[in-house]
Amino acid sequence: MLEIVVFAGLLGALAAFAWVPWIVLIQIAGLCSVVGLAIGVPGALVYHLRLRACLIRADALPARWWVHPFALHPRLAAADLDRVLPPCFVGAGGGALAFLGCLVGALAVLSSWVHG
Repeated sequence: MLEIVVFAGLLGALAAFAWVPWIVLIQIAGLCSVVGLAIGVPGALVYHLRLRACLIRADALPARWWVHPFALHPRLAAADLDRVLPPCFVGAGGGALAFLGCLVGALAVLSSWVHG
């Protein structure tokens, strides 16, 4: 049921964007991308620095720890997870917003081709 609601919402958003001028879509895309990167990059940096510090403190820092950092979360104590996860979610949310900006930008390009 959730999949149907998500699909219907995406289809409705796509239909709504068909009537929005492409220049407005470009502005929305730029805003989403800039805000997403402004939030996501510092959040990801803080997350990785905190994760590294907690892993060093637990004497559990492997080589190339940054490649798959989520796999290292079970090595952390609950207090360390409470310190590491909030900036992780902020960084991921910012990255998702920047990705949304890229999708809206692609939609703007398609709209400019269709509507001239």
